[in-house]
Amino acid sequence: TMKKSIEICTVGGFGEVGRNMTAVNVYGEALVCDMGFNLQKIIEYQEEAGNEKSTLTKDKLIHMDAVPNHNKIKSWIPRTKAILASHCHMDHTGAIPYLAPDYKAPVVGTPFTIEVIRNQLRDDRLNMPNKLIKVKPNNTFRASKNIRVEFIDIPHSTPHTALLAIHTRKGIILYATDWKFDN
Repeated sequence: TMKKSIEICTVGGFGEVGRNMTAVNVYGEALVCDMGFNLQKIIEYQEEAGNEKSTLTKDKLIHMDAVPNHNKIKSWIPRTKAILASHCHMDHTGAIPYLAPDYKAPVVGTPFTIEVIRNQLRDDRLNMPNKLIKVKPNNTFRASKNIRVEFIDIPHSTPHTALLAIHTRKGIILYATDWKFDN
């Protein structure tokens, strides 16, 4: 049966720099906010591999603990309506090409963020079946009949960083990650 509640699962990125991922389950419809790398673990792996060409795969990334362990939300994956990218930094988007194919959901982000993800796919010669959807800063995306996501423009060290305001019938959940105040 579908739970009549709102649940938030901190999948990764809390207590470390990297592997950012938070999932929100709103009355049985899930959203995933960010899917990032732990860049330090990837750098260490590549240094150990040395000159030998070693392709990163989802299994290798999971084994080296460089991507979020989304087994915590395994039952939510089939009910995920969107993968939301708050901004383009790899600790927030690097795992998208590897984990998103497990979800039958689009990847949604600001235009600059989506272009960075598209470049990563091309540069790493990766294919991803998920649709890429651009949402201009300060605009919204309708994830389902019951959920709307607002991409609130916020200053950060990269263009098009957004706070994600998840509008539900019971209120707003604000996913506010990396940002800074400036002039």
